[in-house]
Amino acid sequence: MPTLLYLSESDVRAAFTADVAHASQHAAFTALGRGGALLPARLLLPGRGDDVAFCYAARAEAGAPAVSKFGSVHAGNVGAGLPAVHALVTVLDPTTGVPTCVMAGTTLTTRRTAAASAVAMEALWSPDSSGRDDVGEADGAGVGARDGIGVHVAIVGSGVQAEAHAHALCAVGGEHTVGRIRLAARNRASADELVARWHTTKPEGAPDMELVDTVEQACADADVIAVCTTSTTPVLEATWVRDGALVISVGSFSAERSEVPSDLVAQARVVVDDRETALADNGCVVAALMAGVLETGSVETLGEVLVRDAAHADDEERHVWNDDSSNNGVTNHGAADSDAGANGERRPRVTLYASVGIGLQDAAAAVAVQEAAQRAGVGTPLPL
Repeated sequence: MPTLLYLSESDVRAAFTADVAHASQHAAFTALGRGGALLPARLLLPGRGDDVAFCYAARAEAGAPAVSKFGSVHAGNVGAGLPAVHALVTVLDPTTGVPTCVMAGTTLTTRRTAAASAVAMEALWSPDSSGRDDVGEADGAGVGARDGIGVHVAIVGSGVQAEAHAHALCAVGGEHTVGRIRLAARNRASADELVARWHTTKPEGAPDMELVDTVEQACADADVIAVCTTSTTPVLEATWVRDGALVISVGSFSAERSEVPSDLVAQARVVVDDRETALADNGCVVAALMAGVLETGSVETLGEVLVRDAAHADDEERHVWNDDSSNNGVTNHGAADSDAGANGERRPRVTLYASVGIGLQDAAAAVAVQEAAQRAGVGTPLPL
């Protein structure tokens, strides 16, 4: 008789390390960018007030395991000491269709979202974007934290995604070593708890987290701004964001939620997780389209960027990359430029990575978690 591997939240936390999470999300978006992934539209079931249930399903490719996630978002849970997001994830054998694994989905959802943002930071922001002379000096884990150089990060919000983003961004390293973290949140008590927890749980070499009074203070001179709220209205202003910065938004997961203002979107290179999903459900994108400050044709996907960058890297290795060649009109890595190019084309001042969250992320994460758990002997086998 076949058995089903059950992975609890603690099992998932043990198996879904920062490295596993990052690799899974890089693979997911690369597969999507290459066109081989299978990603049907997600299902949303509205509940009372802002509560919503959701269902995702996806495969990385036709021969890969099918994965589905059924869960919900209840923002009011935070006041009750519960996670806002709960979910259950099921993995099917790609040959027989027999369920092989079921796992708790809260940690998986949290960490895959933050890991994708870290992948976006690598792909969309570089030290050349910053305009600072010292950012490139952060070479190796801990250098930025010790000397106050490295990437300056602002985090808006104090929930599980805010904390997960701090961990995921600090795990990247190299030229993206985080040297400063400023936190701003509406819920001061929750923010105080996060700062205290960070002091004991932060990765080795990561900087302390500085709690400031306003979002504007957090964003001052920030290279990367991670907006992790459940707000239905914008929580920052365009004038607070420096030229060349990367803004990451993960809270506008429905058309009614828009934590980033349209005037900032109008100034941005806009990159999304999935174009069709974002055009329908990402509140920041939808609001900008309705305001007439964003055109659908200018919206890129993270997968397209990863695949294009990989192709460029291959070309450079073969010594055939021409620095003067066109990049299809796309400003490379979100570098700051004038408002218009020589031919009058739109030139972005900042970069926005606007994430809704897609089933392919869960599919890649779940398969990676299952494999890591099996290697470590983690989980509980159950008879089907």
